[in-house]
Amino acid sequence: MAPLFATAHRVGAIDLSGHGERGRRPSYSLDLWADELMAVAADAGIAGPPIIIGHSMGGFVTLRAATRFGDEIAGAI
Repeated sequence: MAPLFATAHRVGAIDLSGHGERGRRPSYSLDLWADELMAVAADAGIAGPPIIIGHSMGGFVTLRAATRFGDEIAGAI
């Protein structure tokens, strides 16, 4: 889906710690992953508040990020 959005929007994709090519941590939490998500959005050079899109477990991370950082995002899907 990201390539479809990338034609008109700045897109950042994340492998949460413990997933994909990322390293392992001693423990994980939705708060930790929400923090990682916001850090990637900030580092990606997205102008203005990001819209966060998550699916599967990423949907839970998106909900946590929306709960914790609602004033700092433009939307959550």
